[in-house]
Amino acid sequence: MRPPSERIRDAVREALDGAAMGARRFERARGLRPWTLRGLLDPKRKQAPSVDRAAEICGALGLELRIAPRAGEPAPAPNSRGGGNAAPAATRQVEVVEVAAAAGGGAEADDERAVSALSFRRDWLDANGLDPTQCMVMRVRGASMEPTLPDGSRVLVNRAARRRRAGKLYVLRTGDGLVIKRAGQGADGLWRLVSDNPAPEYPAVPWPDDAETVGEVRWMALTFS
Repeated sequence: MRPPSERIRDAVREALDGAAMGARRFERARGLRPWTLRGLLDPKRKQAPSVDRAAEICGALGLELRIAPRAGEPAPAPNSRGGGNAAPAATRQVEVVEVAAAAGGGAEADDERAVSALSFRRDWLDANGLDPTQCMVMRVRGASMEPTLPDGSRVLVNRAARRRRAGKLYVLRTGDGLVIKRAGQGADGLWRLVSDNPAPEYPAVPWPDDAETVGEVRWMALTFS
């Protein structure tokens, strides 16, 4: 089995390729400390980052940090001193809708029909103040919110949170369809739809007066193909 450092390096490199950025530029754009990513990409590095540092890197790159038994392998045997394994955490179902929210010019969304469901830990939902009946999971399409939300990733949207807050991510229904943008407020007090992609083709635009806020984005996941 390949060591964790190599697998982490591959995931970081693939995420940077998807963001079309080098490690140094990405560190600056996302406010990471110098060499946070460049150090990981060094093939001589054998040690995996700490859990806290890995969580920071995953948050910046839009990766999911998971610690779980490998697929097809049984759970660890009961600990002789611990009295056995803990009971599985209770889960709640969140609907997955078939529409894609565009991180760009807008995606058509005439029919937000649930096609499946994802299970989330109930304690995680409770800790984040999320009612699963008021949430939905949808796909991201486009590059304007990269590297935060890569094209093809999935986001959980809290439809109960529609109050505009600067710096937060929202799904909005506009005249062009559904979009995902960050809420920005300038010194003039006016609200804007801000893209995380620093490329010049994704400038901030005024918040449309007729835009309907669908909900706030609270979680993201990406499956590597």
